[in-house]
Amino acid sequence: MTSDALTGVLFHVQHLLGIGHLRRIAMVARATAARGLDVTVGSGGMAIDHFDLGAAKFHQLPALRAADASFSALLDEYGTAINGDWRQRRCAETLKLFAEQTPAVLVVETFPFGRRQLAFELLPLVAAARAAGTIVVSSVRDILTSRKPARTEEAAAWVVEHFDHVLVHGDPGLVSFDDSFPAARKIAGKLTYTGYVAAAVESSGTDTAGRDEVIVSAGGGAVGAPLLDAARAARPLSRHGGNRCWRLLAGANLDDNAFAALAIGAPEGGWSSARGPIFRPCWRTAPYRCPRLVTIR
Repeated sequence: MTSDALTGVLFHVQHLLGIGHLRRIAMVARATAARGLDVTVGSGGMAIDHFDLGAAKFHQLPALRAADASFSALLDEYGTAINGDWRQRRCAETLKLFAEQTPAVLVVETFPFGRRQLAFELLPLVAAARAAGTIVVSSVRDILTSRKPARTEEAAAWVVEHFDHVLVHGDPGLVSFDDSFPAARKIAGKLTYTGYVAAAVESSGTDTAGRDEVIVSAGGGAVGAPLLDAARAARPLSRHGGNRCWRLLAGANLDDNAFAALAIGAPEGGWSSARGPIFRPCWRTAPYRCPRLVTIR
């Protein structure tokens, strides 16, 4: 296959716990497709609502998720730990998607700086791309979780061997990639800072969502229940926010029972809970904000 036969862009993304990885790639893919390119997003995470890809196409790979916040195991869509047969099926599906798309550019989200548990799938995918003459790009946020030095060196070696470019979604004037990835100097020639990826927010000047409220966000919500419970307990103790409404943004992946429990015992005007794409309007207007911070694995 010659480079002239390659067209379009294929994104591979895997969200395991939260949904930030998927939403960030969705924004990049949407903007890429808006430039007139043929874009496909292959997602290996559980399906979510409120997902806008614009003109980009979507392909659902066999889904998996993390068993818990410690990433102790990977589970399939039925909650069963994945095994060798499942890995082979997932890898085959991913390689089939690549062969069908024949992309000029492959963008792999997070790997090899994280998602090492998916090396069974991603290393063959990257190898297929290299063999086809496809440009291979890693897309990663600017702050990584701490890791053993050997893992850092391994990731850098994989970038040197398999990747043409690394897009770091951040601003080095605020946070440099080498602050959390000490081997960054070894791949400096492949790094490009893109700035932060965020959707534009239309403002009418009369937005009231979040105004005079305390906003507590659980991110995707999969492990957000302890934060939301702590926020409910903290409201009466707050000197500045105790007389305000606290808006608890539960996230799409919070367990239904946990979401329903948020309304139990709520004093009038004390707090409200919500799901859906309302984070940014609330975040812009609220005087007090408490997000759930996450790291990449």
